[in-house]
Amino acid sequence: KFDIILANPPFAGEIREKEVLNNYELAKPILIKNRNKSVKVERDILFLERIIDFLKPKGRAAIVLPQGQFNNSKLIYLRNWLFKKVKILGVIGLDVNTFSPHTSTKTSVLIIQKYSVEEENRIKELENKINNSVPDFKKIIEKILEEQKNSEEIDTYISILFMAKEFERIGDLTKNIGKEIKYYVSGKIK
Repeated sequence: KFDIILANPPFAGEIREKEVLNNYELAKPILIKNRNKSVKVERDILFLERIIDFLKPKGRAAIVLPQGQFNNSKLIYLRNWLFKKVKILGVIGLDVNTFSPHTSTKTSVLIIQKYSVEEENRIKELENKINNSVPDFKKIIEKILEEQKNSEEIDTYISILFMAKEFERIGDLTKNIGKEIKYYVSGKIK
């Protein structure tokens, strides 16, 4: 384990071998989602996980990553995972020509500090507390819809569908409060 890590993992290329991907926590959502399909995970994502594994609690790292890892909507799982493992101390955007002539990829330096064991336990505790205190909106909505399914009052049914969608949105926001707060504040939630 290390106190400090400076890294510039390779950006190009993906890992496609499921036997290899099974060794990475960050590959699990992709493996589950694409159970019977071919899968691929960018190498820099796997490097990021390994770098964090190599850090001691409270250890720090500065990692050069493609800018897309910070703003690609398909990688929200990556950012959520990061928030559970490390404090983000800074993100420094680099000029597109920083690594010219080798690449023109827009990059940033991610500066992180791994949580202490106590901090990580507290985060898990709070996450469990939030998850256990939020009503199961999905079951509530399904029950209301089942009760109103044969209702002849179409306006009522439409209102209930609208209400169900709103409860679902609120439920998703509440269940994932730590993950979604950034998007809520910036008005990106649909």
